[in-house]
Amino acid sequence: MGTINRDASTHVVPAALDLADYPVLPEPAGEPTIGMIGSMFWRPSREAARRLIDRIFPLVRREVPNARLLVAGWAAHRFLGAPAGADGVEISSDLPSADDFFRRIHVLLYAPGRASGMKIKVAEALAYGRGVVTTVDGTEGLDLTDGEHVLVGATDAELASGACALLRDRERRRRLATAGRQVVGELLSPERTTGQMLEVYSSLGLGR
Repeated sequence: MGTINRDASTHVVPAALDLADYPVLPEPAGEPTIGMIGSMFWRPSREAARRLIDRIFPLVRREVPNARLLVAGWAAHRFLGAPAGADGVEISSDLPSADDFFRRIHVLLYAPGRASGMKIKVAEALAYGRGVVTTVDGTEGLDLTDGEHVLVGATDAELASGACALLRDRERRRRLATAGRQVVGELLSPERTTGQMLEVYSSLGLGR
């Protein structure tokens, strides 16, 4: 911004997420399931979904043969189609809510290829008590540490390995998600966000 207007001032205020609206969900019964959710008409989400379906999930299935993948979100069928021959893959455009999605998975695997701001899906996954495997870009703005709150990878093999590790270890999933939920609750608390917004308004001479 400073290169365009040297007199401009910028303020970064995070989104708010109230943990009271995000109970820790019981884990689903049945086969181990990884998932991704997003608006598929948005290119970064679509590219992450294609990477997961075409490249990462086949690696997961080699190590965890009964693993399943749920990819959900607006316009998912329109942009992703039906995965030909992809055993264990379900694509859904019609889940009634994000809550329904998170109830059906054990691990969120989100592998964006570019930075594009805070990933609310990652924050919500941790808030709901789900393990998360993602890239460095997937942790943007959330102050999450690899191995403490989430598992971070760069390559397809690293991301698949992280997913397999969490699918096989329920206690590790729970431990990471519990630590991640605490960070999200503190960082995105409505009280903290409101306070930051009031500071911005005050700096602009508003709200007096």
